[in-house]
Order: sequence, then structure tokens, then C-alpha cells
Amino acid sequence: MRVLVASDAVAEHPATLVGETVARAWLAAAPASRLAVVPLAAGGEAWVSALARVWDADTEVLAADGSVLLTSRRGADVALAVAGPSDGQAGAEEGFWARPGSHPHGRALAAGLAGGARRVLLDLTTSTAHDAGEGLLAELGGLAAARARTSGVELVGVVAAEELAQPLLGLRGITARRGHAGPTAPDPGRLVELDAALERFARGVAPEAADLPGAGAAGGCGFAVLALGGRLVSGPQLLAEESGLPATLAAADLVVTATTSLDFASRGGAVVQAVAGWAGEALRPCVVLAGSVQIGAREMRLMGVESAHALGPVPLAGRPARVDLAALGDLVARVARSWDRTAG
Repeated sequence: MRVLVASDAVAEHPATLVGETVARAWLAAAPASRLAVVPLAAGGEAWVSALARVWDADTEVLAADGSVLLTSRRGADVALAVAGPSDGQAGAEEGFWARPGSHPHGRALAAGLAGGARRVLLDLTTSTAHDAGEGLLAELGGLAAARARTSGVELVGVVAAEELAQPLLGLRGITARRGHAGPTAPDPGRLVELDAALERFARGVAPEAADLPGAGAAGGCGFAVLALGGRLVSGPQLLAEESGLPATLAAADLVVTATTSLDFASRGGAVVQAVAGWAGEALRPCVVLAGSVQIGAREMRLMGVESAHALGPVPLAGRPARVDLAALGDLVARVARSWDRTAG
């Protein structure tokens, strides 16, 4: 049986370690299996770590703003991953009406470009910006200067999967969504005022990008990336591209992924949702290993999950999930033997 292990982190264990644990336990229980392991992550440090493993790359921190140089040991790939920190507040207003700026992402991008990389991956998944990328572009000297500095550079913005089609403006834009997601009803007049301010900036800078899908990703940082001729992608999607996961999945008989918790609210997180979707498109069964499972068979099937297997009961409220790797290995062995018998 050919098995693709494409896992997220589980509790405190990184995706690379989880994937290796699953692969070892599976082969011990079903030694005739052939396995491929691909670590996945949505963003942040876990994503940089997974990317380094996929590329077999060394990492070098370039700047305090979070720029990380990834240099392949094969000598063929040199790229720069930029993971900007959380954004500070721009302006004097408090709470919702403060406009967190994207300046840290701009400084991180500038540091990356200064290193001479011809490909820059800008991690925006932790952004709290709400300025349509104004701060990001300002750190590069404005749109014209930024376009000159990124000329000939492949710019990729990594954003949350659910934001890939997020509009920047209007009734479904970032201001309306943020306002209506708050604990109290927003002031409609202030919502219109803030949305109008973002529209004046965006249409004045790059009107051709203001209405593009994804322009509202990461509080409008997606607009800045698109205005610079870049593209937007989710963290799991980019790792899939770089690892050749689609071809591996097409050759697999079974797909296995893992997560801390598979429940109705989170549906296992971005990685499980992506893997289940890819498996469904390829007509391959998908099995989920989880610290706990709080979702029914019907919901799992709608997600594209064949079955899910829990390490233990749901943890008590307020207590962090803990996963023992030895117990994970035991669970994997049981699942592997069941599939090995099926295949036989």
C-alpha cells in the first residue's frame, strides 16, 4: 500500500516530528507499505520549519523583523521567507477604531529584498493589520518605489485559506466583517467612514487591485501584494506546491493526516481541511489521527474524511491538549494493520 502522510503539528509536537512518528509506526506495523511524508502548516514559525524541511534547507535569521533566509543544501534553491511579527497600532484611537498598521511586514519585506533574493515569501498569517497595506508600502518608499524594488522578484503572500477570496471594500470587506464580528453592534456611520478611508487609499494607489479577490486578506496586506504584481496562496497550498504533493497524492492509495483536535467548530484546522479536500479531489481515502475527536461520521464524510481515530477523550475545558508520541505510535500501528488487511 502506498501511503501519503501529510500532517499538521499535533499539540506541542511539530509537523516534521509527527510525520516521522507516523511513518515509523506505520512501517513497523505494515512493512510492505511505501510511505511519503510531507509536513504542513498554515503559517508562522511552524510553516517556516516545514518549508525548510521540504527544501532540505538551512535557515538564517536576517533581521529582527522576522526575515529568514532559506538556502537549499542542494545549491539549487535560494529563497527568502519573511514572517512579520504582530502589528502595532497606528493612530491614537483605541479598540476597533484603531487602525493597526502593516509597517512590520514592510520592514521585514525590505530586509528580505536587501538580501538580493529573487523570490520572497511573505508570511501574513499572523497579521492584525487594518490599513490596506498602507504601512507595508510606506516602508518600501510607496508603491512606485516598491514596484522598482520588487521588479524581477517573485513575490508570494501567504495568507489564511479562508482569506484567499476576501474583498477589501464594501459590505463584505474587511471593515464590515471586523465590525460585525465584535461583541457589540458597530456604529454604521463609523464603519462607512473607515471603509471610505481605505477605499480612498486603495483606489488612489492601485485601483486595478482594489477589487481583486484576496485584496482584503491580512487586513488589506493582500492588496499591497497584488498591487506589486504578487500572488496570494495559503500556507498548506504553498507547501503542497513545493513538495510536489499533488503528484504524490495521485500515486497514493491512502492519505493520512493528523491534528490536535477534530471538532465541528475547527474541522481539524486549515491543514486537515486542505488535505481532506485534496484527497477528495483525487478520489483517495483520507484518515485523520487526532488527540481527540468531537465530530460525527456524517460531518466527517462531508469534509472528505473516511475515518478519524482519537488518542483519548476530550481534554477538560481550560486544559491544553497533550499528546504522547508513544501513544500516537500505538494508535498508528492499529490503524495501519487495519488498512493493511483491507489492502491484502
